[in-house]
Amino acid sequence: MLVSMAGFAVTGLALGPLVPALLSRAAADDASGTIVWGVSTISYTGFVVSPLLVAGLSGWLGLPAALAALGLLGLPLLTAFALRRH
Repeated sequence: MLVSMAGFAVTGLALGPLVPALLSRAAADDASGTIVWGVSTISYTGFVVSPLLVAGLSGWLGLPAALAALGLLGLPLLTAFALRRH
């Protein structure tokens, strides 16, 4: 099991910088490149932090409560999106 975890970690570390590099290359001539960079950074941060958050909270609260807490963290984003559309 440790070998497979190490393999996934090495794969993630090797391929992780590839997508932001490709996005920055594609958006280099466009003024919206800053927006692409910001969205990419936020999404990768969430991709890395959310499993750690769920794992930590599930030890204290249980898995259903930890997943619910993760969902509740998205409510401010949904509220801001809903208010912006009106």
